[in-house]
Amino acid sequence: MDVSVGLPLNMPGANGESAIAWARRAQELNFPGIGASDRLVYPNMEPVVSLGAAAAVTTSLRMTLSVLITPLRTNAVHMAKELATLDQLSGGRLCVGVGIGGIKWDFEGSGLEDLKRGAMIERQIEEMRAVWAGAEHGTGGAVGPAPVQAGGPRLLYGGYADAAIKRGARMTDGYLGGGATADFSYCAGVFDKYWQEFGRNGKPWKAAHRYFALGPDGPELGRKYVENYYNPGWAGHYTEWMIERLLTTPAAIRQAAREFGDAGCDDMILFPTTTDIAQLDLLADAVHS
Repeated sequence: MDVSVGLPLNMPGANGESAIAWARRAQELNFPGIGASDRLVYPNMEPVVSLGAAAAVTTSLRMTLSVLITPLRTNAVHMAKELATLDQLSGGRLCVGVGIGGIKWDFEGSGLEDLKRGAMIERQIEEMRAVWAGAEHGTGGAVGPAPVQAGGPRLLYGGYADAAIKRGARMTDGYLGGGATADFSYCAGVFDKYWQEFGRNGKPWKAAHRYFALGPDGPELGRKYVENYYNPGWAGHYTEWMIERLLTTPAAIRQAAREFGDAGCDDMILFPTTTDIAQLDLLADAVHS
C-alpha cells in the first residue's frame, strides 16, 4: 500500500508558496502521491487549480482529488474539460475522487441547497465520461482536450451511506473513504460486494483520507485545525470523532498504514493540519523508518 500526503490547502494561512513547496518536497522525499480536498465557504485554496500548480513542479507524483464536491460545479461539461486539462498538465497522473458533499454551508453559500445531489452526480459522471470519450456536444463537435489517460482519469467515489457506495460501485473505478480503519474496512467490503453484483471486471482502486500532526505540538495543532475546519456548527459530534482519529505519533501512522493495507486500501493519503513544511519531513521519517 502507498502512503501519500495531502497538500496544505485547507487551513487558515494556506497560500500558493506553501502548497508548491510541499509538492516539490513530497517528490524529493519519494512520496508516491499528493492529495487535495475541496471546500467552498472556507478560506481554503481551490483544489483543481492547486493541483495544476503542483503538476508544473513535479513529474512523478500521483495527484488525487480527495474529494471533489461535484454538485458545486453545475456545468459538468466544463468540469470535464478542466479535469482533462489537469490530466494533460500532469502527464496522466490525475485520480479524481468525487462525492456529493456533506457541509451545508458550502451549498447555502452558493445558492444550491435545494439540489438533488445524488441524481445530479450520476448525470455528472455520465457526462464527464462522454466528454472524455470524445462525444460531440452540439454542432461544434467534441470538447477537448483529450485526457492523457484513455477514457479519462480514474474516478473514485467518496461516501459512507449504502446508496452512495452502491452508486460508486456501479459508476466509478473505486472507493475513497476515511475515518477509523474499521469504518473503511466495512465500507470497502460493501463496495466490493456491489462491484461483484454489478459484474464489474478487475479490481477497484481504494484510497483513504486521514489527518496527521506530528512533533511535540502535534496533538494541539491537530485539535485546533479540526475544531476550525469541522466547525461544530455544521459537524456536531463529528468534530470530536475526527479529533479522536488524528494520527499524532510515528507509531500511530505506521499502525494505521498496516491496518488500512490489511483492509484493502491501495493509497492512504495523510493530510496535514498546518502549513509548516517540517511536518512533511517528520511524516517521511515516520513512514520510511
